[in-house]
Amino acid sequence: MTLTSTAFSDGGNIPNEFHACRKKIPPLKIESVPKAARSLALIVEDPDAPGGAFTHWLLFNVDPNTQSLGTVPPGAQQGLNSLGQPEYGGTKASPGEHRYFFKAYALDAALPVATGVNRDQLEACMKNHILDEATLVGRYEQRIR
Repeated sequence: MTLTSTAFSDGGNIPNEFHACRKKIPPLKIESVPKAARSLALIVEDPDAPGGAFTHWLLFNVDPNTQSLGTVPPGAQQGLNSLGQPEYGGTKASPGEHRYFFKAYALDAALPVATGVNRDQLEACMKNHILDEATLVGRYEQRIR
């Protein structure tokens, strides 16, 4: 399974148009999803946040036939980001360079959890259902003015 974006390359810089104040999701492309997949999940995190890993987005119960993401697909559900909001948090960093890990998971089942779950709850539910995964890393630097 692969996860790519037309907005940035793996390890490349995420353009300013996807900064948190815009809450615009970068275009993501998912390919080579296993045929046995029954749903997809996506976790976006910044491991370089001052307080430790910061979750920017939880998306789950995505139709496994979905090939691109730029909005929340019909029928998909969102969990709570680290700010306690069920939405994409965008790149919002403290000063310095941060890495953003976009992690896609192919699952063998739809997850029996409700919108508004936190990351720990989502990962616990996914634990024995992961068929494949793919990671795309983007970088963003918040400069001090």
